[in-house]
Amino acid sequence: MRLALPTRRRLFIVSAAVIFLAGAAAGVAVYFERFADPRADRVFETRGCAGCALADIRLWWADLRGFDFSNADLARARLWWADIRDGNLSGADLHEASFWWAKLDKIDLSHADLNGARMGHATLRESSLRGAAMKNADLIGANLTRADVRAADLTWADFRQSILVETDFRKAGLRNANFYLADLKGARFVGADLHQASLVQANLAGADLRGTVMTGANLNEATLKDADLTGANLSGAQLTNADLTGAILRDVDLSDANLWKIDLSGADLTDANFTGAAMSEAVLTDVKFCRTRLPAGRDDSGC
Repeated sequence: MRLALPTRRRLFIVSAAVIFLAGAAAGVAVYFERFADPRADRVFETRGCAGCALADIRLWWADLRGFDFSNADLARARLWWADIRDGNLSGADLHEASFWWAKLDKIDLSHADLNGARMGHATLRESSLRGAAMKNADLIGANLTRADVRAADLTWADFRQSILVETDFRKAGLRNANFYLADLKGARFVGADLHQASLVQANLAGADLRGTVMTGANLNEATLKDADLTGANLSGAQLTNADLTGAILRDVDLSDANLWKIDLSGADLTDANFTGAAMSEAVLTDVKFCRTRLPAGRDDSGC
């Protein structure tokens, strides 16, 4: 028997209300359950817990500003939406910890173990991650503007669509890292290892890439306008449709690279090596050639 339309509407409204109330009740239960762990009391009483055993603790949505967790064991801790700005987590064990949407600005994470950590959409502006272990870390959509990530191990780290303006990656290990659509304007990579990293459509305008290892890296459609790549190794790299207008490419190795439709307008190619590179439809307007080794031979015209 088919119910009348008014009856069906009332049933729909009642069902929706029941589902909403059940969800709200579950949300409230989860919110208060976050501090059910007795270790949480000590954390708030002492504004942190340096060196403490806090593995698997749940502190989501917690206000932890300025707390000291240096050298603590926070492995697999859940800190979603937590506010830890100005905190100290240096040397802490945070492997596989969750920091989704957390506020981590001006925090000290130097030499911390963040291998496999999930930090999607977290803010780490002006924070220190110097020397941190961050293999396979998830930093999708995170904001690390002007953060210090020097000498950190970020092998296979995921920075897709992250904001990394003026971030300091000097001497960092970034093999196979993913920077798809990341904003890296003015970032510093001097001496970093970006072997086979993905920088597809990344914005590297004005970036300092001197002496970087980028062998086999994918920079298709990347913007490197006015970037400094002096002495960088990009042999075998992919740079299809990349924008390198005004870039400094002195002594760069682009041998066997794919440079189809690359724009090198106004670039400095002094001592650059393009041996074996595919340069079909490349734009070479106002380029400076000097001892440049092109696929067709050496060009000294700009010396």
